[in-house]
Amino acid sequence: MRAEVAEFARFRAYTQVVFGPGAIRTAGDLLRSHGVAKALIVTDHGLVQAGLLDRATSALAAAGVEYVVFDGVEPNPCFETVERAADHYKSYLCQGILALGGGSPIDVAKSVGVLATNHGGLADYIGIGKVVNPMPPLLAAPTTVGTGSEVTIFAVITDKEQRKKAVIGSPQLAPLLAVLDPELVLSLPAELVASTGMDALTHAIESVISVFASPFTDGVALEAIRLITGHLPAAVASSAVEPRANLLYASSMAGIAFSCARTGLVHGMAHPLSSYCGVQHGLANAILL
Repeated sequence: MRAEVAEFARFRAYTQVVFGPGAIRTAGDLLRSHGVAKALIVTDHGLVQAGLLDRATSALAAAGVEYVVFDGVEPNPCFETVERAADHYKSYLCQGILALGGGSPIDVAKSVGVLATNHGGLADYIGIGKVVNPMPPLLAAPTTVGTGSEVTIFAVITDKEQRKKAVIGSPQLAPLLAVLDPELVLSLPAELVASTGMDALTHAIESVISVFASPFTDGVALEAIRLITGHLPAAVASSAVEPRANLLYASSMAGIAFSCARTGLVHGMAHPLSSYCGVQHGLANAILL
């Protein structure tokens, strides 16, 4: 009897990752190589004030890529924020997206990509496997060490009316490109290094103990755990490049793992803590882990 494909486990890494100090300088060339002549940059006010936006815009300008900036992303972003960003994308005739930030800007950028190429509203795509059409080219440049969203197939957006987080999951949501530049996380405050680092550790641990775990997901998840436990204390204590670089890389590794193995009960309980009590996501995971 022929074995059904569904009986077999699967592993796939969807995103091309470029990493190393100064890697953000490749962003313009990478987007240009995928036909993007004008990009929407999705970020937040804090990163603009910190001067990190300038590094992204310089890279785009050097490659001759025009850009428009949407910097209105808040922590735990809501559907209305996605709609405003999507209006920017469409009204300025953008062809691709650069997400600069932590999970909030990256998840908003993914959601904008969904609306750019799929009909209806974002609420139509809540759940798993509902996004059909590929997004425009999306490059994600994380500025925290925990989300992993730059390589995952998920986006999490807050429904303010129902006070809950909505999860959209599809292989189409994985960014085409991810740039992991440790220089973008050197100014990250210690408390955010701690909380986002614990988010990454939770991703990795839940991937290992998941019923969907496999030797492939274990390989990247266990290495992520080793890197995080070995470098998190030093990364909190100082802004030295090496420990923060290792956390940044480990975060993406954990993201690759849980895109296939999924997260578990810790994340399931952490989302309501963020929605109802405003607890930062990584801190909620740390409390519950």
